Amino acid sequence: MAPAVAIVVAASVLVPLAWSAALNLWRTRRESDVGANVAKELVALGVHPGYKVARISPMANDYVWVHMLRATIVTEVDMQHTQEFWSSSPDQQDKILKTMAGTRSPCCGGTYSCGTDAARLA
Repeated sequence: MAPAVAIVVAASVLVPLAWSAALNLWRTRRESDVGANVAKELVALGVHPGYKVARISPMANDYVWVHMLRATIVTEVDMQHTQEFWSSSPDQQDKILKTMAGTRSPCCGGTYSCGTDAARLA
């Protein structure tokens, strides 16, 4: 009886986990590769391996472009304040971008800025 109970308990935990992982994989394969697109755009703007970058993104796990570029994030707008940044006035955005540029990180990815011209890249 005990082995049967253990199997049922294990299945009740593992089946939902496996289903969730399969669903996430399916969704990922259907979506475009945003990280690769961000990396391509930044390469076109002159970002190269070893570049120091800044990051403005509402997501905690969108670092693919950083790894693809072999760049280093040296400053970022905290993900909890990203919407605040993009909905703030152009003057406030400019002030933040100039502060970020002071860290010698001229480009931000995810959403990006090169120089002080902010734009959403992805």
